[in-house]
Amino acid sequence: MANRLALQYKVSDRTIRNDAQFTEALDILATAFGEEIKHLILTRNTRLTKKDILSLAKVVQEEGKQLAQKLLDKKLNKCDIVQQIKSKQPVPNPHFVGELCQ
Repeated sequence: MANRLALQYKVSDRTIRNDAQFTEALDILATAFGEEIKHLILTRNTRLTKKDILSLAKVVQEEGKQLAQKLLDKKLNKCDIVQQIKSKQPVPNPHFVGELCQ
C-alpha cells in the first residue's frame, strides 16, 4: 500500500510511512486532549515539532494522559515565554549621549 501511494505522489515509501505515523500520533493526541489540539497542531499555532508530537503520543500511550498533559503544558509555556521576551518593551535610558555617568 505504501509503495503504491509513494509512486502515485512521487515520494519515497518511507515518507508515506512517516506521515502515517504522524497521523496516528495526531489521532492519539486528539483522543486524549480533544480535537482542538489537532487543529492547533495542524495550523502550527503550538510551535511543536514533529518529534515533540510523536513523543507526546508515545507518552500518552505508555505513561498516561496526566504526564502527557504536564509535558504539553511545559512545551506550550515555553513558547509563551519566548513570545513575552520578543514583545517586551525596552526600558528608556535616562541619560544623554555624551553624558558622563558616575
